[in-house]
Amino acid sequence: MFSKGCIPDVVTYSSVIDGFCRKGKTDQAKKRLHQMYKHGCKPNTVSYTALLNGLCKNGNSLQAREMMNTSEEEWWVPNAITYSVLMHGFRREGKLSEACDTVREMIKKGFFPTPIEINLLIQNLCRECKVDEAKRFMEECLNNGCAINVVNFTTVIHGFCQKGDLESALSLLDDMYLSNKHPDVFTYTTLIDALGKKGRTEEATKLAMKMLKTGLIPPYNTLCLAKN
Repeated sequence: MFSKGCIPDVVTYSSVIDGFCRKGKTDQAKKRLHQMYKHGCKPNTVSYTALLNGLCKNGNSLQAREMMNTSEEEWWVPNAITYSVLMHGFRREGKLSEACDTVREMIKKGFFPTPIEINLLIQNLCRECKVDEAKRFMEECLNNGCAINVVNFTTVIHGFCQKGDLESALSLLDDMYLSNKHPDVFTYTTLIDALGKKGRTEEATKLAMKMLKTGLIPPYNTLCLAKN
């Protein structure tokens, strides 16, 4: 390309960097980034985000974090996608504290993770038996203006039920009502099943009746468990 007198622009370079990263060749991607500066072509947010995505997918999220920390020095600004890439990188590597901190920083910058992204992180926390931390994180996101939905609440409720902490699960159901989030079939059945397995059939039956009054129909096996 250079031999023919054609000088690649930032879009071309960014596409090449992304291509190398998709093949796991992040070292080659880094070389192209440095080559951009050498030829007077300033990398932009898309260029860096492509490289960060490659690093994260290769299990090098800490290196990606270091690169993002120097963004002001390199005159580029991370966007919502950049933060999302880094958060998922940390999450996949099991670095959940770093993933949560990335979300907090993301929110401070005016970007908001989607309910799906929040749920993935909450699920990971619950799998690590960090249900209380998952609840605090969800509430923090809610209080900071993130779109928290019924699935997010249900995931934490399920985590408490798996842990055997039904009081916290039922308390969170009350919080749902206070937050104007309406439980769905999965929310109710998760709690009814957990109560039934603990022999708390009277509470399970009351919850099943409450569910029916909202127009939701529980699965047959859930009704049997509530009755037994």
